[in-house]
Amino acid sequence: MIAAEDIIQTKTADFVGRDYVFTAVEKFIQDHDRGFLVLEGDPGAGKTAILAEYIRRTHCIGHFNLRAQGLNTAGHFVRSLSQQLTARYGAHPAASADGGEAVSHLLREVRAGLPDELPLVIAVDALDETEAAPGAANPLYLPGILDKGVYLVLTTRRNTTTLRADGPFQRIDLKDFHDQTMEDVRRHLENKLSEEALARLVDDSHLSRDAVVARLGEMSEGNFMYLYYTLIDLARSPGLDLDRFLSELPQGLENYYAAHWESMGMAAAEAPTVNAWILYVLCESETPLPAWIISRVVARKVPQADPAFVQRRLTEWRQFLHADGTTSPAKYSLYHASFRDFLHRHDVVANAAIDLTNVRATITDLLWEHMIGDLGP
Repeated sequence: MIAAEDIIQTKTADFVGRDYVFTAVEKFIQDHDRGFLVLEGDPGAGKTAILAEYIRRTHCIGHFNLRAQGLNTAGHFVRSLSQQLTARYGAHPAASADGGEAVSHLLREVRAGLPDELPLVIAVDALDETEAAPGAANPLYLPGILDKGVYLVLTTRRNTTTLRADGPFQRIDLKDFHDQTMEDVRRHLENKLSEEALARLVDDSHLSRDAVVARLGEMSEGNFMYLYYTLIDLARSPGLDLDRFLSELPQGLENYYAAHWESMGMAAAEAPTVNAWILYVLCESETPLPAWIISRVVARKVPQADPAFVQRRLTEWRQFLHADGTTSPAKYSLYHASFRDFLHRHDVVANAAIDLTNVRATITDLLWEHMIGDLGP
């Protein structure tokens, strides 16, 4: 399981800019006595990093929904909120309350004990990745009415989340800040290209650093996940022909995924390959899986699969995966939800010649056998 502190540390390590977002959030809090502020953007636009930096700067209460880790339910949120408010403010969760009542009780109790001038800010990331809460009007049992001095700062993908809110409400769409975003991209790239391995790569080419920054920024379309993947490609390729690499870069995150999809040998497959099964097991699993379980699932449908081959693929694709090393053995999941979206595209599923229902059923069958003791590593 990934701790919120680890997410904040990871996501803010190379953070630059976005002051226009923080200014807008602070202005909203100053101008209203309570309210809902929703930050919207495309996959990979940096919403999680922005929220992590906001939590780091303000030390507000924060919660990250992680669908790939199976940490995206209302129950996870209520427990996280309760633990944080209890640890910081000595809140007393109502023993008889659950769901929305529990959230409202906690916020009301803590707010009542704070000075009037001190806002209670709850920051929640990735509402679009949450599972629906039974009988709830809002995701995660978030209240639709806030007490004075309570603010919810939320992130979601554009046009994916319906929020019932009675009170001050503002949406901030990152696409409305294109010029500022591109300036942040430029600053981020300048910082990264000054690191030893990347700086050497640029110095060994005939290209100027400004030219490399301009090309990467242009092809990224302001998407920070695109830059994350591309910079990993560069750092892992000493001696690379940088000019050729830049000239062959795909435009935008979707096309980046498509290029790697083809390089994995899965475009227009006549039958599901081992590679396709490995990826779609990771894609369809509701929780991270160790390599041995992935191998067992794949082997049931593609007999030539073996654990060593699966582990090699997991290692080769590590830039697209998250490996949770806090468990033994490590458990794997997709690194970013945008890659899952790509894998779910109808044309991609068709090219892989794979049946998602079959994948999910095979995972379920094997995990059930493991639970009842018929299976072991």
